[in-house]
Amino acid sequence: MGETVKCYRCKKEVPVTEITRHNIIYQSSRQVYDSWKKRMVYKKYVASEMLDFCSEQCALNEQMSREG
Repeated sequence: MGETVKCYRCKKEVPVTEITRHNIIYQSSRQVYDSWKKRMVYKKYVASEMLDFCSEQCALNEQMSREG
């Protein structure tokens, strides 16, 4: 048999030929120094990452869960 990959969302084993890769976009934050306030503050930014899924439904569910 061929190689298998786990679905990011449901952890189901899927053959490499059947995976679907999706770019998941989400909002994240990181701590940066604000020179005006003279302290560390959290700034929000848009991040994205390519993830492997077993189906379109798993990819859509993951995107919706990160949107809130």
